[in-house]
Amino acid sequence: MTRRYILMLASLGIAVIAATPVLSCTTVCLLEKEKAVVAYNYDFHPPEGLVLVNKRDTKKMSALRRQGATWTARYGSVTFNQFGRDNPMTGINEKGLISYDRLTRKDAFYFYRANWSGQPTLHLVGRRYVDRPYGVIDVKAYSNAAQARLWVNDGDL
Repeated sequence: MTRRYILMLASLGIAVIAATPVLSCTTVCLLEKEKAVVAYNYDFHPPEGLVLVNKRDTKKMSALRRQGATWTARYGSVTFNQFGRDNPMTGINEKGLISYDRLTRKDAFYFYRANWSGQPTLHLVGRRYVDRPYGVIDVKAYSNAAQARLWVNDGDL
């Protein structure tokens, strides 16, 4: 009788757990020509969160204390955090290394490709940044080529 009673309680417990609604979220990506619009939301009512401004040169440490990494944030960022200051749900930094559409290849992509891939790469850093507040710029490139030449207005530099 006791064994039957325990089995019945275990079955009831499993049924209750299986019938509990699952909390999830939805992500949608709409592709139109060469643009992508990504939207996401929670399908449940989350607790409040914080919008945080993270300053440049802030020292950071991963959650893994024993074998984790430490670094200094080179760029400032704005993040939305729900589960603590160091656990952002989303955000963007001032350099724009995070791409919401996940289609735009940022400078960091070409840095890694030039250094870790055998695929020929030559990329001018910051070439998408066209509204510069100053006229003279430093030119920086990521490349795995043996040589590279820069031409400006038909002139070799």
